[in-house]
Amino acid sequence: MRTTFLLAAFFAVLSFSGCNKPSEPASGKPSEPTSEKSSELTSAKAQSAISQVPAGGGTLNVFGVRSGSSDGTTIVDLKIVNFAYNNGTSLQKYTGPGTAEFQGYTDGRWVLTEIRLFDPGASMDALTFKFNIVVN
Repeated sequence: MRTTFLLAAFFAVLSFSGCNKPSEPASGKPSEPTSEKSSELTSAKAQSAISQVPAGGGTLNVFGVRSGSSDGTTIVDLKIVNFAYNNGTSLQKYTGPGTAEFQGYTDGRWVLTEIRLFDPGASMDALTFKFNIVVN
């Protein structure tokens, strides 16, 4: 309650002091609003997060970024080569397709939340690995 009041008071002071006006560069023209495109998940941004995943000597490369869904997630298609993982009893290596799921937030941040491997020889449809890696 106290925090809400303090925030409301802070914004009221900003409004009355004129701090909510757009800044004007030296040219005298008002600055343009920030483009929403800057918060899109690009292949390069996705690769920067995926490169932080320990691959056991293998590689995970972005093949393409699909358009986002209504729930804020974006799927990235991967090409995976010699990704090493432990299946609980032994060390396995995987080469083939995969996907990475990224969660988008309203402040423009993206977080890598999971990677799925699709192995037709496995008894499961997919192996899923959970992460929480913020895209830089």
